[in-house]
Amino acid sequence: SSSEIAKEIREHPELDTWSYNVSDTVLYTTEQNIEELKNIAKEIEILCLTGGEPLLIKQYHSFLDYLIESGLCKNIRVDIFTNCSVYNQKFMEKLEQFREVNFIMSIDGIGKVAEYIRYGTDWNIVEKNILQFANLKKPFNLLYNTAISQYTLFDVSSLAKFLFSLYEINNGLDSRCYSVVNPKPLHIDNMSNTHRKIALEQIDKALDRKST
Repeated sequence: SSSEIAKEIREHPELDTWSYNVSDTVLYTTEQNIEELKNIAKEIEILCLTGGEPLLIKQYHSFLDYLIESGLCKNIRVDIFTNCSVYNQKFMEKLEQFREVNFIMSIDGIGKVAEYIRYGTDWNIVEKNILQFANLKKPFNLLYNTAISQYTLFDVSSLAKFLFSLYEINNGLDSRCYSVVNPKPLHIDNMSNTHRKIALEQIDKALDRKST
């Protein structure tokens, strides 16, 4: 559900033949959306914040302020998905006011792989932010989310090393992992034999690291 992919497909409709109809599925946060949410705020038990990057979305800031000022935050669990491109202290302080926070970091690769998968990423900044987030305490439940595409597998042993290092900071860390289905060319079923060999070697290295 990438807004950047949706924008590219709108400009180049032929790309929709190998991807999914993302331009119809991406929603954008507006002040009107937030006002509508305020009308049902008393009924909210779980609030899911996605992006772009949620820590940068100003409408999220105002809605969290509303929930805090009204005292409703104590009844709400927040699920937030971040690419860790920014560390916003004010936003984090707001999240601390809620009953529970599932803080989900998207980590699909490290270094050059991360920068290639998520165009515009500066891995040095992302790594610094991840290490800060790894120290979060209650009400935060810390998770990392890994979307496995062909690109991820080309250096998955380095990713495994980094993820294992996070457990040394926070052994309560949880994980989620899934295979990328769209865009279709990125699915692991579409790897060439040469790339499959590289991926298998990387997986073996990652498993060796886990066993030690």
